[in-house]
Amino acid sequence: MLIIVVILMAYAFVCLDEHALILHWAFLAMTLRGVTVFFPVLFFLFQLTPVHERYGAVAIWGAPIFALVWSWLLLPVTGIDPLYVSGAWSLALLLAGYLLARKTTTPSIRPLG
Repeated sequence: MLIIVVILMAYAFVCLDEHALILHWAFLAMTLRGVTVFFPVLFFLFQLTPVHERYGAVAIWGAPIFALVWSWLLLPVTGIDPLYVSGAWSLALLLAGYLLARKTTTPSIRPLG
């Protein structure tokens, strides 16, 4: 039932945006997949740990939400692709979490990954 609801919501989004092209939706889908994992995976591969867990969670969950908000509200105004701004969001939060974790040594800090 949940899959059907998600498919119907996606269909409604596409149908309600009469000026959108299928290519726009394809790029947005790639953006949502890419920004969620790109920088966290790089941090894990290069062992940039520990990252404060709250910053890591906000970077991972916030990047696709930020990309959607940017795409709907600010992309028509700025023309800047949401991939860049949401990737910068993710990177900035991961770096802040990395620096915060380096300063403090609390038991709530776990390595990312």
